[in-house]
Amino acid sequence: VGKTIDNFSPQVREMLRQGLLHCRETGEPDHREDWVSSTVLGRSYLQFQFVPLPGELVACVPRNLTERKFTEEALQASEERSRFFAEMLEAALVPFATAGTDGRLEMANAAFCQLTGFSEDELRRVSFFEELTDAADLEREQHILRQLAATGLPAQYEKHIPRADASTVPVE
Repeated sequence: VGKTIDNFSPQVREMLRQGLLHCRETGEPDHREDWVSSTVLGRSYLQFQFVPLPGELVACVPRNLTERKFTEEALQASEERSRFFAEMLEAALVPFATAGTDGRLEMANAAFCQLTGFSEDELRRVSFFEELTDAADLEREQHILRQLAATGLPAQYEKHIPRADASTVPVE
């Protein structure tokens, strides 16, 4: 109150001018948002909603969306990293598969499919802890998985995986 747009930083001032001008010239609402630098707020992501009112007045509703924008950017970066690692794992020459706590495979790369002789679709229909564990290794694996569930600490172990051709292959 009692201040003009000249009291704001140049970036904020320009956003305000553009929004106000648009509303006055067109009579239509407008909105502007962008990263700005401010002596009061620092680097912030601000949004301004402009609504024309009678008598050439314009209502301006400002919102500071900085935290939301940081969260969105962090999520996007995380998704990009996840896609990158998923692509690397898929193309890896080393067999790799992940299973949920229910034993269902969530992901198996091409090298794992080649190792087992099963397609990824076939692997998704079986349990890593039952159908993909040789009977001789089943009890030991179940013990290790109980320890994992109790402690949360990963364990390294070997087992034999039955292949599509009925042979087995040792894996770590």
